[in-house]
Amino acid sequence: MRAPKGSGSGFEIPDGSYGAVCIMVIDCGMQESNWDGNTTFKRQIYVRFELPEVTIPDGEYAGKSAGIGQRYTFSMHKKSNLRRDLQTWRGRPFTDAEAEGFDILSIVGRSCTLQVFMNEKGYNNINLITPYSGSLAASEPILTFDTEDFVQAQFDALPDWIQKKINLPSAEDRQMASEYDDVQSRQYAREQNDTAKTTGQMDDFDDDIPF
Repeated sequence: MRAPKGSGSGFEIPDGSYGAVCIMVIDCGMQESNWDGNTTFKRQIYVRFELPEVTIPDGEYAGKSAGIGQRYTFSMHKKSNLRRDLQTWRGRPFTDAEAEGFDILSIVGRSCTLQVFMNEKGYNNINLITPYSGSLAASEPILTFDTEDFVQAQFDALPDWIQKKINLPSAEDRQMASEYDDVQSRQYAREQNDTAKTTGQMDDFDDDIPF
């Protein structure tokens, strides 16, 4: 899982395990993907974590906590990376009913443990997300954004580098989605099926499961 080198600060996070808190869940909209000569469009989200225990020592962001993020295809299919990482984070697998009804925004503000390492290209990577014993407080603002429930003030509050990654649906697309619920249902089904090819009611959770 690749994040920009130094997470935009020039700081390289040393390999290791770190307590972290989720500070962003951003719907990036439908994004073009090219793989093995084929072009597809998949809805993606960007999830970002702050590492309160890791302080950037110098430069423009000196004194601030380090951060790292990851893009996911917005799918809770059994083979999706998003579902895999959420399952290791919460410490148990989803049932299909739980996965279908899961609210991705429920992870915002939640603590976890990240295993971070640097690859051969010099990029910090998240190797594994697991539970964190206790809770951490974020120093950065908590930010969320949903392209299907567009709120201009929420979009304007996002950093410029995040805004540039978002492919907003047209006004016509948003109107169709609001008028026809089955449009979203069919799109969701297509996304789940596409994820399967390339890669309900939620139960009450135990107290030690973060979401």
